[in-house]
Amino acid sequence: MSLRTDRRADGRARGFSLLELLIAITLLGFILTLLFAVFRTSQRSWDAAEQRIEEVSRMQTARRFLDNTLTRAYPFAWKKLPEKTLAFAGQPQRLDFVTELPAHLGGGGLQQVTLAVETVESNEGVQQLVFRNAPLDREAAGFPPAAAGEAHVIVEQARGIRFSYYGPEPSALDKVPVAPSRWSGEWLNAKRLPKMVRIEIDTDPAWPDLFIVPMTAQEGGCVWDDFYKRCRPGT
Repeated sequence: MSLRTDRRADGRARGFSLLELLIAITLLGFILTLLFAVFRTSQRSWDAAEQRIEEVSRMQTARRFLDNTLTRAYPFAWKKLPEKTLAFAGQPQRLDFVTELPAHLGGGGLQQVTLAVETVESNEGVQQLVFRNAPLDREAAGFPPAAAGEAHVIVEQARGIRFSYYGPEPSALDKVPVAPSRWSGEWLNAKRLPKMVRIEIDTDPAWPDLFIVPMTAQEGGCVWDDFYKRCRPGT
């Protein structure tokens, strides 16, 4: 097989014409454009995956924190009230309670904690869950209207956040030995902790509702005993 090379009349090798160069440059530009588009798409996919992983990680951390904090809810009773009232005030978008915190949060020990749903100032359609803690005022007669302590955002960029509580109503406790329990958006039973707290958080990606049993290892569903002046396990 012989290798044939086009030559001009003077014997020198024939070069590329201007048209061939233009075609080659056009094809090269087209290929580079495709490669750049593929690179950009891959970069965007990588960034989106990293952002989603970061969001999932933040939500998992928030859920663990909420679970640990509410599980340790302590049945502390206000001493200044005529009737013993447990320090647990639950509303649809705010929850005040006493819990045991680790040392890096306000020095640790029993502290009063507020979990409040607040609207993001820059976006009225977005809510966030804010955590505040302060030293427990044992001589107070209840939680202050304005939550004390430095604000820490636990959940951000949520479409909606809501608390609900499971347990017997206060009126039912006086009528039947074993009061039936039900879900409510507000906890009005001042003599016991709820059997369960549900936190609904509407975010993207979607998460299942968080169910937490306060004092599950100690005195969950406790009832205040006026004779012994302490919280005893309830039925």
